[in-house]
Amino acid sequence: MTGEGKHVNICLDCGTIWAASELKKSLEVVRAHTGKSLDLKETVDREYLKDFMAAIEPVILQGVEAEKKATELCSKAEKIESRLSDDVAPKYISQPSGKSGGRGCSYGFFLSVALFLIAGVMGISGTNPLLMLIVLAIFSVGLFLDATQSQGTTAYKKKLESETKRWEAEKERLIAVRDGRVNEATSLRDAADALRREAEHNFTEKLSDFIKSHG
Repeated sequence: MTGEGKHVNICLDCGTIWAASELKKSLEVVRAHTGKSLDLKETVDREYLKDFMAAIEPVILQGVEAEKKATELCSKAEKIESRLSDDVAPKYISQPSGKSGGRGCSYGFFLSVALFLIAGVMGISGTNPLLMLIVLAIFSVGLFLDATQSQGTTAYKKKLESETKRWEAEKERLIAVRDGRVNEATSLRDAADALRREAEHNFTEKLSDFIKSHG
């Protein structure tokens, strides 16, 4: 045996044809897991290799397939996890601002008071009924402006409360989506770990049984 893939070996017992490189790898696997170095010129060692491959090769292939599936599951989990930051705080969701569009002071009232004082100064030398009527009219307009502003502030507060509730609901929905995807990714990784543990357990068990039966 040269260890070169282009050379072949034929089993003297069963007639199986082996590529030299594959046969070399098989002997290395046997030595690594059983501690036994085989001399294929010996009939007993050829039988040992044949029995080993019959018992252990299917388990090894199952382990390779399990690792392939586990890798796919982990890849899916990584894709899900990479999207979590976008789900938690998307750009189109922002908390409503509490800043009001109106003023907190009463412009209508202060306007009325200011004009009333001006009128008082102008009429300090005597009472002018027409001037007083104008002032009262302005005062009424001021009160109307104050009431209008109050209604606008109330409407804004209601709108703000509505937007805040909508924002909170959307925030809770996004958190639920995030938590769901975290759980999904965790489940995928758990499934991958379970596949690997099962494959390792099966291999260890089969190998132990083989060594005991060929000790």
